[in-house]
Amino acid sequence: MEIVKKTSASNDPIWKTGAIQSPWERTDLQKQRLDESNVLFGKGSSGVESPLVKKDRFERDQAESKQHEMLEKMKKELESTEMIEKNSKNSKSWWKLW
Repeated sequence: MEIVKKTSASNDPIWKTGAIQSPWERTDLQKQRLDESNVLFGKGSSGVESPLVKKDRFERDQAESKQHEMLEKMKKELESTEMIEKNSKNSKSWWKLW
């Protein structure tokens, strides 16, 4: 009720008169936490990636290259089976005499 009394007596917004903080203005503690999280996840201002980001990027690159190799292998197998199937349809079998 105290917050209501203070804000109703003033023409200023709630966060300027009462204990409620502005949703658009960051405090020093919030800025510090944001900076810490940016450094942790590789978004630091120094331009140096954190070890977690390097490891994650390395693992992602390895997985992508492995997936690409598997796709190429599957494509080659599909082409070879299609060729075998096509050749078998074109050749006449010995049991079909008529």
